[in-house]
Amino acid sequence: MSSLLTEELKAKADICHGDEICQEKSKELLKEMGLPNGLLPLHDIEECGYVRETGHVWLKQKNSINHKFEKIGKSVIYGTEVTAVVEKNKIKKLTGVKTKELLVWVTLCDIYVDDPPTGKITFKTPTGLSRTFPVSAFEVEEEVKEKKEEEVNGAGTAAAASVQVKETIGLRAFSTKKFIDVGQPTPASHPQLMKEGEITPGIGAEEYILRRKRFLELLPEKSVAILAAAPVKMMTDVVPYTYRQDADYLYITGCEQPGGLAVLSHECGLCMFMPETSPHDVNWKGPVAGVEAALETFKAEKAYPMRKIHEILPDMIGRSSKLFHNKEAAAQTLTDLKAFQKADYYGKVKNLSKLTDALRWVKSPAELKLMRESASIACQVRMLRKGLKEIGIVNRNGTDPYNELNPTSIGHYLGMDVHDSSTVSYERTLEPGVVITIEPGLYIPSSFDGPERFRGIGVRIEDEVLITETGYEVLTGSMPKEIKHIESLLNNFSHGMGMESCNNVKAATN
Repeated sequence: MSSLLTEELKAKADICHGDEICQEKSKELLKEMGLPNGLLPLHDIEECGYVRETGHVWLKQKNSINHKFEKIGKSVIYGTEVTAVVEKNKIKKLTGVKTKELLVWVTLCDIYVDDPPTGKITFKTPTGLSRTFPVSAFEVEEEVKEKKEEEVNGAGTAAAASVQVKETIGLRAFSTKKFIDVGQPTPASHPQLMKEGEITPGIGAEEYILRRKRFLELLPEKSVAILAAAPVKMMTDVVPYTYRQDADYLYITGCEQPGGLAVLSHECGLCMFMPETSPHDVNWKGPVAGVEAALETFKAEKAYPMRKIHEILPDMIGRSSKLFHNKEAAAQTLTDLKAFQKADYYGKVKNLSKLTDALRWVKSPAELKLMRESASIACQVRMLRKGLKEIGIVNRNGTDPYNELNPTSIGHYLGMDVHDSSTVSYERTLEPGVVITIEPGLYIPSSFDGPERFRGIGVRIEDEVLITETGYEVLTGSMPKEIKHIESLLNNFSHGMGMESCNNVKAATN
């Protein structure tokens, strides 16, 4: 029994035995405390106890389990005994639960939902790190059957007029509600991930339309821009690498899928050429966005199947004075067109990124929100010049090898790409809405003439910094930086490592 629970407390507890009744009691308690009912997905529970007077609770299961919450992609280990103190909207002094962060396991100690409710739930570790997720990611939809009876021909008989069934397998909910599959998440297919009106998570249709409007303001008159989706790269003849969309194509259209072309001009607005699939492709790869999705989901003014490109695009290219194109993602369907080859021959084809980089350089409020959330999951350590002097690295032979050991720039622009807006000069004055990195790095070669224990070590820490109207905001400011915090993290993480890894950690810190 955990030290959290004494025999005196156990004597005051309501105790149940057996999985069925314990499952029922634990879900009832979570509901009573205002917490999601899928927060404790234990299996084969042998005993559960609750001391209402103090809030102490415990659950014992036959074996520890590793459970993945699919809606957020997080794995959590529940030990054979889980103990806690519960109160309204909170679980405190939690033991027996670990979550996986940065490839290692870290203990959780507190869980709470916002009061008043915001739809968010926060998890904290003993080191002070915290992560926030949607409450819906931890809710289990029980089987629901809705039947409506009505009389038939006045005979008093009844028939089921409608039936809706939601089935639960483990903790993954499936619904019979129908929606159009456009080949990527939508608010209808992934309501736990996206809000109504969003094309990609966190970015709504209005923002994509505004991006295109701003792009056209930069596009010279009588010019046309052609953006190609990134090609699929293959690992083997039949196995592709994980797909990553071209950043400019995604920024303008919101389409996360391969095979498309997007054309922007003052004359037509956004015109999309969409890939066509065979029944065989759909069976093996799933549905993809077509012409209908281009119009309805991505809000294009015009859309055509890709086979129409030879009929429509050459005329658009021929009438343009300049053609802007993302050459890195050049599609053969485009480059094989004689009209494109002619434009390229006469020097009419320009680099599209000079326009898109200028747009992407300043982030929108929605982008900043996503970047703040992204920054909150990073873990960092800072080693500054003063620290290097203290440990005897930068004072060798009276010289200062800092630039030798830190050969990279102090930072770069950050956004959809890790190195974003690369054509924007570093000499340009920073503006509110720009996000940069401050990333001191230290790379000590094995041949370094200094303390032997530091040779062969490399460290890089990135802070993400938003330029504001009044100064700046360090988006990664909540991440642990002090030695005691890092040591605490390592001590917690090492519990989930093998013995050899633990020894390596200890050796590195000695």
